[in-house]
Amino acid sequence: MAKPMMTWIGAVSGAMFNSAGDSGNVTDFFHRMFPGRSSLFYVWMDFVVTITLGPLLVYTLFEPSSVQTAFAAGYTWRSMMNALIRRSKPAGGGQASI
Repeated sequence: MAKPMMTWIGAVSGAMFNSAGDSGNVTDFFHRMFPGRSSLFYVWMDFVVTITLGPLLVYTLFEPSSVQTAFAAGYTWRSMMNALIRRSKPAGGGQASI
């Protein structure tokens, strides 16, 4: 149980530390799915998705072998996704294609 918990703690930490900059998050998706909500709603939805789906995905894909690698996987998954999102966005705006 220690590895899944550390993956989750890493994801929460990563979400908090990455929230300061221009991060790729799921708020655009939620704006389309739930239009007209408060900005706080979108921030909370992004956080909930970040700390639930992210750790499950990372834990399943990478199968961390120790508590330390579980924390690292949870902490870095959002940064990894942000890098992929930024890389896939065309210069000058427009739609991203993955």
